[in-house]
Amino acid sequence: MNLYNLEKLSVLVADDDEFSRSTLCSVLRGMKVGKLVVARDGGEAINHLKMAGFTATKPGEIGIDIIMCDWLMSPVSGAMLIRWLRRSEESPDRFIPVIAVSGAVDIHNVQEARDLGVNEFLTKPYSTKSVAAKIMSIIDQPRQFIYNGEYFGPDRRRQDLPYKGFDRRKIGMAEMEIIQTGKRPESLNTKAKIWLFDLPNKLKAKLGVKDADAGSIDPTLLRVAEQQLQDMSDDYSDWVRGNLAQLQMNYEQLTANPKNPWKYIQNIHNISHELRGQGETFGYNLITIFCKSLCDFTEAKNVEIDERLMELIKAHIDGIQVVIRSGVKDDGGTVGAELLSTLDEAKDKFYSKAKKKSPVTIRKLK
Repeated sequence: MNLYNLEKLSVLVADDDEFSRSTLCSVLRGMKVGKLVVARDGGEAINHLKMAGFTATKPGEIGIDIIMCDWLMSPVSGAMLIRWLRRSEESPDRFIPVIAVSGAVDIHNVQEARDLGVNEFLTKPYSTKSVAAKIMSIIDQPRQFIYNGEYFGPDRRRQDLPYKGFDRRKIGMAEMEIIQTGKRPESLNTKAKIWLFDLPNKLKAKLGVKDADAGSIDPTLLRVAEQQLQDMSDDYSDWVRGNLAQLQMNYEQLTANPKNPWKYIQNIHNISHELRGQGETFGYNLITIFCKSLCDFTEAKNVEIDERLMELIKAHIDGIQVVIRSGVKDDGGTVGAELLSTLDEAKDKFYSKAKKKSPVTIRKLK
């Protein structure tokens, strides 16, 4: 079996959080990825891709082999970046494989990512092995690209199995045309309703491996990359403390009855979403649990700002403070059980008050 030399690859990493960006880059460097291009949000990634397109010597050769982007970036999100890449006239290469990265893996986000043309979805918390698995999938199992006038991207069906959903593909092979070229979809002169792009495996070719030959990433490199990831544990603790200070500040602003409380709720939601991602990677399982819970309770479509919500937010922040201040790792043993029990009591109190409270007195998000 061939060992892939990833030094020949170039990966664009887009993430609006510095620590998250650094964490992923550390994993990729440990795997000996040759070139890393970093962007601080989707907008910066788009600007880089535009510039790469201007300087490319050949169509489709812009010096970026894979894009790995966070899903919930701001101000330009991962979804906006991918939509531009796949559909914009300015996109220099619509076929670049994309790995979306997020801790928010609810069905809505996964389906939206699929429908925008994402190749793979990497969930946080991730490990070196899970990152390698997504890259290997793109190299070894590239899916045909499809264009039908409404969708452009990799085939959303990974297996040719019967499907009876409302969006079931109803067009037969007679109405499809297989295209073995990388020209732009709109320029095709055909009456077919669906075009399938049967393109050569550029990544395997770049790595010097034949299509029919199997390959893998050197296990030694994966162990090195995993160790580099674990060596960032102290950096992770510092990062959590910084975000925890931001949580506390937004909570205090919220208690001051501001004119626009929704801004602080959204800030708390965004910070907790960012924190929930990589806790388990560094052994802080309780950080993930507390922050996922806080993220859920401050979801805009569900939030009702009142005293009971304020108490619940404080209970979450207090728990996170104990975990990071005391270095409570894994499940935390007895301390962890007590912290989770305290959080459960706060949730019970929240729901108990909700039953007694008249909905007329609750300020709802518009």
